[in-house]
Amino acid sequence: MISEEGDYLNDGTHTLILNASGDCEGVSDELKGIFQLVLRQPASFGQLGAQIMDKIDEIKLRQEGASIWN
Repeated sequence: MISEEGDYLNDGTHTLILNASGDCEGVSDELKGIFQLVLRQPASFGQLGAQIMDKIDEIKLRQEGASIWN
């Protein structure tokens, strides 16, 4: 990451800025599926978006189950 002055922060991170509501021409189906999740839409492109949604649902179910027993 680079600070406003242009100095490298050397923190090992990378920042990507993506416009999920922009033109998707040339964007892979996998990234389109992730964009759909960001836009709170069902992931109908690629497999990665659907896999992420499945994991989110799994975590929500686990949390709901845990709150029932607490």
